[in-house]
Amino acid sequence: IIVLDRNRDIKKELLFNINFFYLKSFKKKRFFTFSYINEPFFRGTVIFGLDFKNKMRPLNLSKIEKDGTVIPVDPLLFKRFLLSEKNKFIAFSSQTPIDDTSPVREMLNNFRFEKDKIINLTICNSCLERHKFTLLNENLKIKSYKNQIICAECAYDIVLRRIKFAGLISQEKISLKLKNFFTHMILKFKDVKKVLSAFQVNFDPYKNRDITLYDIEKAPPVSSKYINQNFENINIPTSFKRVLSGLKLSAMLPIQSMAIQNGLLTKRSNLLVMAPTSGGKTLVGELAGISRVLNEKDAKMLYLVPIVALANIRTEEFKKKYKTLKLRIIKRIGESLFEKKEEDNLQDLINADIIIATYEAIDYILRSGHKELLGNIGTIIIDEIQTLTFSDAPDAGSFELVFGAETTVPILFSEADIDVENALNNLSGLSAVSVSGDFSTGFVITFAGADGETTHPALTISNNTLEITSSPITIDVEETVKGFPPFVDTLFQAEETGPTVANTGSLTAIETPQGGVTQLTNPQDAEIGSNIETDAELKQRRKELLQRSGTATVEGIRNALLDVVDVNQALVIENTALIVDAGGRPGKSFESVVEGGADQDIADAIWASKPAGIETFGSVSVPVVDSQGFIHTINFSRATEIDIWMIVNITPNTDPAEGPLYPIDGDQQVEDVVLAFAQDFRIGQDVVVNQFFTPINTIGGVIGIEILVGTSPAPTMSDNIAIDVTERAVFDSARITVNS
Repeated sequence: IIVLDRNRDIKKELLFNINFFYLKSFKKKRFFTFSYINEPFFRGTVIFGLDFKNKMRPLNLSKIEKDGTVIPVDPLLFKRFLLSEKNKFIAFSSQTPIDDTSPVREMLNNFRFEKDKIINLTICNSCLERHKFTLLNENLKIKSYKNQIICAECAYDIVLRRIKFAGLISQEKISLKLKNFFTHMILKFKDVKKVLSAFQVNFDPYKNRDITLYDIEKAPPVSSKYINQNFENINIPTSFKRVLSGLKLSAMLPIQSMAIQNGLLTKRSNLLVMAPTSGGKTLVGELAGISRVLNEKDAKMLYLVPIVALANIRTEEFKKKYKTLKLRIIKRIGESLFEKKEEDNLQDLINADIIIATYEAIDYILRSGHKELLGNIGTIIIDEIQTLTFSDAPDAGSFELVFGAETTVPILFSEADIDVENALNNLSGLSAVSVSGDFSTGFVITFAGADGETTHPALTISNNTLEITSSPITIDVEETVKGFPPFVDTLFQAEETGPTVANTGSLTAIETPQGGVTQLTNPQDAEIGSNIETDAELKQRRKELLQRSGTATVEGIRNALLDVVDVNQALVIENTALIVDAGGRPGKSFESVVEGGADQDIADAIWASKPAGIETFGSVSVPVVDSQGFIHTINFSRATEIDIWMIVNITPNTDPAEGPLYPIDGDQQVEDVVLAFAQDFRIGQDVVVNQFFTPINTIGGVIGIEILVGTSPAPTMSDNIAIDVTERAVFDSARITVNS
């Protein structure tokens, strides 16, 4: 996308600030929607004027480097970028008067640029000055000084800076609650001046209740009989009392007293406990569970968790806390057959006092017919998960989560999992909530400790203003149900080397029965392997290995990338010229296009092998810390996968006199050889139809072949498909149709 904003400092010329941005996603329905990387890969200025034919054209194009250096660029590049198939939009800032854009719009019309690809966007002025690009919808337009329109983050920076300047805040690090308070006011009033007015000397809070009123929270009264109750006075084992005393715990918290009064230690029934963070809910469960373990030697405590990390934390915590009680504490986690590091010793369960386990581990024990090893379970604590999923990754807006009668502070589109976690834990009805994920993959919310002892009603959504390019985003809440998941994920691998094909749903037979496993399937095509290395391939690999001594070369960088774990392919493209090339690469830079591997590992490999002073280019940016402690940004790109659809029409031989007959499973064999051949496609390799004839002809009984290919379903053409150097053609059995 190309964004133009009129430079207001120079009135005489049609001078525009110009920024080129990469799109992360792009959809064309009734209107265009997209998400983007808000750091431009090209930033500069362009001057429009009349050429010798009296037509409006770009007369001057300059690139502004990160250090502020201005470099002249061929103005023809503007037209080339503009009309490129990869350019989806040209956008004018809505802050630019329409009269200033009219000559440029006339030029676009002469270029026959599609009118529906010319759009107006409201952009944060403050971000633009810092070379960032932030779109604003109606709910996120914050009015600043001189009536400038800015985003909530920039408004927060202004508010914080002014308050610090006034001496109202001295500490450098701002607490999350204070930050949330400022953000709440900014989003509520959408006016920086109004927010700051609350901190002026002559501010009257009584006359400005709309500003000072943040929330109304009614706390239920606590009876005095629940205050300062002592652990010494309750019916728990003496040894347990000594442990609590050693932990400096003498008086119970109100929630613990209330639980005791409601039969925690006397009634054999479920008890739901709700209290604020640090209210003592976890110890409520331990009072019941540990007491019963000590009083009844065959009554175990079972603590179920959804993730391995939480199992590890609870195991270490309980072993340290209850060391003097000499309780047998064991951990059971679900592992795939390929990850298992030690043999199971299920007999340990018989002697255990406390079992900390994941759902998968207990599911395996129950389904494998060993449930008697669990013995008598006296107390069960279960953690629970809820998941938030989003219809798309937002670029603007916020939303709130509602739990019971409480609502979180607004959660901005740019915030991370830790912000969602803190927002939930600040509610009085929750405590040990943990959150992982992001807006792209969704947020997984884990209710731990006492919060996880029951299935909570699903969180609900309030005040959802999330958008992507002004299109609303929907949020789904998926609630888990207490119990055990019927399926677990595991890895599989072939026992024999070679390009073995395993299409979706083809792996269903259980050759070696395992306890608790009743069925299996593969939800996607297997990665096709390769044959044992030939002498010629060994020599080529040896040659590439020797080239690695010169790491600062294109081949050296590529080979360093190929050494990274899980990297399948790598391509390095360099721009040796002094100006931006057609791919958007700055002068004297290189772009690494990589498939597979972890972002940080790839960035580290590029940093260790790249020449000094040469810029990296790409759509993925990763910080790397050098040996001197300096931070560098390494850029590279991910290969864009181009899905290929293929129809293969076979003319089979049905006459034995004419030669071998076409096999009964011939259509499947054709599909298999096509997939085996295509799995070696490299980044940037075109789909050449004729290349597929050779592998198909290895199948007997094939008289004629017609191949139709395309990048959408039901292809009708036999033309080759051009693949860009940053793309890779991808084949899948679900997109291959064989007719005979």
